[in-house]
Amino acid sequence: NQHLSGDHLIHHRHSDKDNWGVSAEEVQGQARDCRKDLQEWPFLQSALLRLLTVTSRLCFELGRTGLERKG
Repeated sequence: NQHLSGDHLIHHRHSDKDNWGVSAEEVQGQARDCRKDLQEWPFLQSALLRLLTVTSRLCFELGRTGLERKG
């Protein structure tokens, strides 16, 4: 089942537009603008960083339990 998930990741990475129909370049541009704004708002930056950390950990946990369920 790890082979399957690997194929899925590769396929997803190669798709030009994601679910919202936005290209990676657009997203990176928005992220760059966002970072400029965030540098002026350290409080917001730390809050967002915390949110990102929690979200990525949640995604990791969900992915792991999903793999365990499949296997």
